Amino acid sequence: MSLFHNTEISPLIGIPCGRMLQPNGTYRHAISNTYIEAVIASGGSPVLIPASADTKAIYAIYRKLDGLLLSGGDDINPVRYGEELNGTEAMDDLRDETELWITQRAVEDGLPILGICRGQQVLNVAMGGTLYQDISSQIPGEPLDHRLSFNKQQRDYIAHPVVLEQGCRLAKLCGTTHLEVNTLHHQAVKTPGKGLRVVGFARDGVAEALESENEAHWIFSVQSHPEELWEKHAWASVLLGEFVAVARQRAGSLTGF
Repeated sequence: MSLFHNTEISPLIGIPCGRMLQPNGTYRHAISNTYIEAVIASGGSPVLIPASADTKAIYAIYRKLDGLLLSGGDDINPVRYGEELNGTEAMDDLRDETELWITQRAVEDGLPILGICRGQQVLNVAMGGTLYQDISSQIPGEPLDHRLSFNKQQRDYIAHPVVLEQGCRLAKLCGTTHLEVNTLHHQAVKTPGKGLRVVGFARDGVAEALESENEAHWIFSVQSHPEELWEKHAWASVLLGEFVAVARQRAGSLTGF
């Protein structure tokens, strides 16, 4: 069937973009195509959100959205959670400002939210939580190599398992307590934000998944990258599919369909 004859609602999924500094000193907004493909394959319509201090412009985009997907990218400036630099690397203050603002609005408005990698960290900071700025230097013991998929230059490389808490909403949604994940990060959730709880862990104790304590609000996040895994790993496909399905229900309720 042609796309243009499909009458099913395709919910608008906002995806904040990162910025790339160009040689001439200007910026290019960018996002990995895998986010776009994953949202479309799940039945959604991606809306790319630029980093901007113009909250009027950002709000004009935000108010049209049916769901918010917080994507991966650079580290968050630790000033956002009351700490000094201690292992944080590349940062973009304008992206931080844009994403934290829009995430706080989405939480207040009950918009479905899915956080991925940096997106989990943005969600946590937006709700008052803190981060480990560098896992290898700040978490005692012998942490896993949480940059393994990146170091192998294979973003879908399965690096380690994640165990979800028995009975948590995310485990019920995914239909399993055992997730095989890729890993491309060096920061992690330290203190969960208000209204969030950690429900998934790597074997070194690093927080790998969050969910909202409010069961009426669809908020989930993972430290891995399901947008790279959904074609081969059922849990990733289910997570993305459920996110878009809930956004579609919201869109339908607002339009009356």
